[in-house]
Amino acid sequence: MLCLGYIAGVGDLLAEDGRKEGYCPPQGLSDEDKRAAVVAYLQEDEARRRQSALTLTVEGLRAAHPCD
Repeated sequence: MLCLGYIAGVGDLLAEDGRKEGYCPPQGLSDEDKRAAVVAYLQEDEARRRQSALTLTVEGLRAAHPCD
């Protein structure tokens, strides 16, 4: 639950000014969808795990839901 809450909070903050932050989530995206996107991002390259939780969360969310 801590992981889900952390990712949801970062996602909500990014979505406040998404275009500026390069994050444009679709309408109705659930917190679980956000968590799944970040986990998938982490699983693509284990070397990424050396970065901070904030950096990884932001990068994972941006990769899953970039702005057009």
